Amino acid sequence: VIVLMFFVTAVFAQIPNDAKVIAKAGVALTKEKKYDEAIVKFQEALEAAPDNQIIISFIGATAYKAKNYDLCLQSYKTNLENGYKPEKCYKFIADVLKKQEKYEEMKVYAEKGLKQYPVNSDLQRLASVCYLNLSTQKYNEALTLQKELADLSQSDPEKYKVEIEKANDIFKESLEIVTKAYEINATNKNVLQAMLGIYQALNDTSNAKKIEGELKAIGG
Repeated sequence: VIVLMFFVTAVFAQIPNDAKVIAKAGVALTKEKKYDEAIVKFQEALEAAPDNQIIISFIGATAYKAKNYDLCLQSYKTNLENGYKPEKCYKFIADVLKKQEKYEEMKVYAEKGLKQYPVNSDLQRLASVCYLNLSTQKYNEALTLQKELADLSQSDPEKYKVEIEKANDIFKESLEIVTKAYEINATNKNVLQAMLGIYQALNDTSNAKKIEGELKAIGG
């Protein structure tokens, strides 16, 4: 309790007096789960202390709880640009982008975060989720094309051979992406199942059997 009180005191010590009272009111509202009201208070505090990184962090964290993800992103991107607690910023930004299903942008922040903080388990998890989703998008694209070409295999076998390679190339792109998730955690069941599906689609029986063995080893 003493440590927590010291931390809170230290945090508010970094906020100018004019904004401190307002920010404390925002914290009180957050404890009551009145997140939208708390955000208004924090924004008032920010007007009194422009660019204060503590207040911006309060806004970002509260906006996350309020599911105001655009405001949350704006806040943590601002603090990241200013070099304030970048490890935390990368995690929140990647997590929000995941919720918004913006996987390409999420990939950028997850990878930058992992490059700086390679042992951060949250960033590892988020990067893995990102790679899995991007891989799945490619897999579904290839699968759709493969199905569209089914009739062509009978009507024009030569053309089919050329066109089906386009689908196979997309499957390979999907594999390349999901392999990055595998490199982060080789025992992730969802990742292994995704890899198995791709190897089967590519008729790569050798690697498919290898992944089946790894799935069996973890009870998948």
